[in-house]
Amino acid sequence: MYINDKPQKMKVNVFLLACFILLISCKQTPKPLKNNQELEQKILKVACIGDQIMLGEQIDSIDRYPAQLQWLLGDKYQVKTYALNNATVLINGTQPFLSDTLYKQAIDFQPDIVVINLGINDTKTKDWLTYGQEFLEDYMNLVETFMTLHSRPKVFICRPTKPFSNVDEINDSTLQAGVLPDIDSVSAWRHLRQIDLYNITSYRSDMFINYVYPDRTGCRILAETIADAIISDKN
Repeated sequence: MYINDKPQKMKVNVFLLACFILLISCKQTPKPLKNNQELEQKILKVACIGDQIMLGEQIDSIDRYPAQLQWLLGDKYQVKTYALNNATVLINGTQPFLSDTLYKQAIDFQPDIVVINLGINDTKTKDWLTYGQEFLEDYMNLVETFMTLHSRPKVFICRPTKPFSNVDEINDSTLQAGVLPDIDSVSAWRHLRQIDLYNITSYRSDMFINYVYPDRTGCRILAETIADAIISDKN
């Protein structure tokens, strides 16, 4: 007896076609948008820890090197400045950063990246002669405090810029003989990325205001150097 199998074949073909359409639609379904918290996690928070060199003198805030750093890094980074005038690493120094409210604010920020540029004020005679032997330990404590944050940031430590004259007792001889070797030691012991701002400014006194403060051009060079270190380390 002859049986017409055409309707049966049509049913199979329709079923296969429906499966194919369903498969395609699943592939093309857009992924759900991430919530605000997930989007915020994409932005890397950068804390710039510093002193009056970071704040500048006779220079607009948008030209300071943390501001230029923000521009260079782009909107995937959030750069915040924690700079204290005359800040010292030395806890017994004239203006210890570790004792200031800015220190707590930097901790609460829970940064992903920390850039520390301190030490130039510790060269002042009244601080270094009395407490200079404590600099290494105090610098190590400062660094380790950030390294052990819940956010587990990458910590970059800077060799401070060169002072071209003794201004307010800041002096290059103490920086070279005492501060820089101690910073180098901390960098080596803790395996931290070092940013050498000293050597890149050693022959550029023309970029400094009152022998100590980087001008707009100097700030751009500092920002570029720091940005290069951050970006290259990420890659």
